[in-house]
Amino acid sequence: VRRLSATFETAIRLVDTLPLHTHFAALPGDEHAENPRMSIKRRMRHLQNGTNLDQWGDGLPERTWAGLPRYELRARLLGGAWPADEDLS
Repeated sequence: VRRLSATFETAIRLVDTLPLHTHFAALPGDEHAENPRMSIKRRMRHLQNGTNLDQWGDGLPERTWAGLPRYELRARLLGGAWPADEDLS
């Protein structure tokens, strides 16, 4: 238990020493930073398909995901036993 506790404390100390984005002060000219660009492969694909390259603004389309159906997943995991094996019956 002592070894595990010491390992955990060491890991936490290492993580605490990592610099975060908020630890850095803003520099003059940061407000003029460029937005991320679209990759060349994605740009070429859009050019070949004839779609507008500037329709997404920052270069990537916004993606939405409905997420996991929490209660349906729980019912599938907890509900019912394994189906009967016909070879063993």
